[in-house]
Amino acid sequence: MKPPLSLALRLVPLLLCAGAGFGLARALPQEPPTPQLPPLPPPPPQAGEVKAVHAPRLVTDDVLLRAEEYSADWLMWARTYNGQRFSPLNQVHRANVATLAPKWAYSTGTHGAQQSTPVVHNGMMYLTGAGGLIHALRADTGDLVWSFDSQLPPDAARFGKDNNRGAALYRDKVIWVNFAGQIFAHDARTGKVRWKRTTADYNLGYTRTLAPLIVKGRVILGTSGGEFGCRGFVEALDAETGKPVWTTHTIPAPGEPGHETWPQGDQWKNGGAPTWVTGSYDPELNLIYWTTGNGAPWSSENRPGDNLYCCSVLALDADTGKIKWHFQFVPNDEWDFDCCTTPILAEIDWKGERVPVMTTGVKNGFLYLIDRRNGRFLKGVQFADRVNWAKGLDPVTGRPIETGTARPPKGTRTQVEVIPSALGAANWWGCAYDRARSSVILVSNETGMQHVWEPMKYDPGKEYIGWDAEQFRAHTRRTSPRPGRVSAWDLRTMEKVWEAPRESEIRWGGPLVTGGDLVFTGTMRGFLQALDAENGRPLWQFQTGSGIMAHPVTYSVNGRQYVAVMSGRGGVANPTYISQDFFKDIKNHNSSGMVFAFSLP
Repeated sequence: MKPPLSLALRLVPLLLCAGAGFGLARALPQEPPTPQLPPLPPPPPQAGEVKAVHAPRLVTDDVLLRAEEYSADWLMWARTYNGQRFSPLNQVHRANVATLAPKWAYSTGTHGAQQSTPVVHNGMMYLTGAGGLIHALRADTGDLVWSFDSQLPPDAARFGKDNNRGAALYRDKVIWVNFAGQIFAHDARTGKVRWKRTTADYNLGYTRTLAPLIVKGRVILGTSGGEFGCRGFVEALDAETGKPVWTTHTIPAPGEPGHETWPQGDQWKNGGAPTWVTGSYDPELNLIYWTTGNGAPWSSENRPGDNLYCCSVLALDADTGKIKWHFQFVPNDEWDFDCCTTPILAEIDWKGERVPVMTTGVKNGFLYLIDRRNGRFLKGVQFADRVNWAKGLDPVTGRPIETGTARPPKGTRTQVEVIPSALGAANWWGCAYDRARSSVILVSNETGMQHVWEPMKYDPGKEYIGWDAEQFRAHTRRTSPRPGRVSAWDLRTMEKVWEAPRESEIRWGGPLVTGGDLVFTGTMRGFLQALDAENGRPLWQFQTGSGIMAHPVTYSVNGRQYVAVMSGRGGVANPTYISQDFFKDIKNHNSSGMVFAFSLP
């Protein structure tokens, strides 16, 4: 283990006196004027503070099943198996959030996209960062306990940006995977490596950016690599030893159901369908829900057919990995409309029946409601202001009704306009769930692009896109002066109930909902914001100094509730990578990685 790369920072008293978190914001670019919202209603009577309960020392299977009860901790990627990113903690609520102040900050010592969701257990925080690092901190002070550098192979960078979305806890271990696909299990107290395993070759493009999910003593993982012609998969490893248990490929081989949707020779072998975002789990049905990404190459002229199971959600038997059902959001994906998001599992009243549902908003601009028992499509609605590739969804099947104008004529170099862009109306940062209102909180953007086909042949380890990448980067643009959105959609009606003031830049900061009637989310201009869950009104914000591309979390230590988030812009969210049109206010922000934790005075 290498020496620590960074030290916990102590913020000076002046910072603590910033008052409502706006002190730092005055010296940085301000949001343009926005339409006035209705007057703020008086705060509701408080029902009493939720008791903060810590999980036992060993994070067993039973503890993970009961993660909802351990309100003080954040035990997994989305806090609980249902993917809701909801915490019942309410010490910080909409009547006092204006006094929320920074308590500590920690520098990860690296540049690049900081997308980790910290996990917190019994006063310890574990977070990953760009550069193949993992850190263990005291969650109340930010003091470093241990740090580990996985020493990424230098040539791994040719496959993309080495962002990482987090770790998992099991018994006395913390488990994560670095960009090169090396899976590590550490002693949670000391950082000592207990086991290490690699199951796919990064030299072929199989990289990893996701946080593991632990189910029944197994580490569940997916893979990136769709842009390099990798065949996607979901796998389960024994959490105690790292030994493989099962692997399910997301493109069916000959003889498997769905293979007929790949009619062109051996195209299925390199067809994509990556699995690069953590899934959800229903213990009662014993089903793991995992979403899949784009086909390879992006240009569908190379791969006729619906191309199962690209751009789909799969329901997998947790014991065997067998696909029990699937739903495909985008057949024969042409536009890199990855559907890699964490499905939210909930129960709602639907047409007079209490129905267990799965919901998610995806890149293509639509929000879906699906019966998670069998994959039956219930309803889908367009959440993006503008969509030109489809004019709606079939009300029975949910299959998109394409306009026919967003696919270039076959065999030509004709450019066509596509809305949304490959950046997506929504994307991996996904949604959160407001239980009090049965509403999905959706972070989204309004973007478009110029699209053209490129002839492409598969070459192992080489980019396999089939698009004119330079044209894409130069002509991806905002389709609204204020492209960044946060909105709430009532699942019982599938109608929008509020939208926060629109952001002047695109947004990649995921949402968090709390029992204090608050929605926390970050902006690419560097602000961590608190919104009123009732109507989306901004109540507080704090400038972190770099764009926020991660999900906030909340937890409690010694009776004090904290809200924490990673800050650090990078990867695709970089003016050197994508059109300058997206980055009018943030061009001077650095990309250094930081973690900030806040609490009440």
